Amino acid sequence: MQKHKWSTEIKAWADGAVIEYKNASHPKWNKVDKPMWYTGVYNEYRIQDPYRELKEAHAAGKTIQRYNHVDGWIDLESPMWSLSVVNYRIKPEPEYVPFSFYENSHKLIGRKIKHMPSEGVYQIHSVTKTGIGIGDELISYKRLLEEFTFLSNHEPCGQKNFKS
Repeated sequence: MQKHKWSTEIKAWADGAVIEYKNASHPKWNKVDKPMWYTGVYNEYRIQDPYRELKEAHAAGKTIQRYNHVDGWIDLESPMWSLSVVNYRIKPEPEYVPFSFYENSHKLIGRKIKHMPSEGVYQIHSVTKTGIGIGDELISYKRLLEEFTFLSNHEPCGQKNFKS
């Protein structure tokens, strides 16, 4: 007797696994509660992998983190996927926000910046509560973030604000 095309998926579903389905008219994978187990060439089923999004992000070069009760979120070089999926996440990308005078003034004086629209390069010679001085112009911290990058590393002229 020949095995059913979806025998692995059927057995997993019978044991409580979540099944996903797609076909030519529904090309996106969707969770299906009661699979019909169609065997046509345009029908596909798969066992939902709770780590799929994390694995795809890791394969695309994103950093995966695991939660540790002592150290919090730690970066993983080669995730083992041995813990519950809730213990893993894709490392959040930093969001940049404008600098503030009180926290960053000492870090800015002397730095070279590049104005993106004009490609002009400038050196920050002064810092005030409202912005930075280049040449004889005062640039607001908001405009600094929107229009300039640091020449040394090409990062936006703002401070990283990681979303948790």
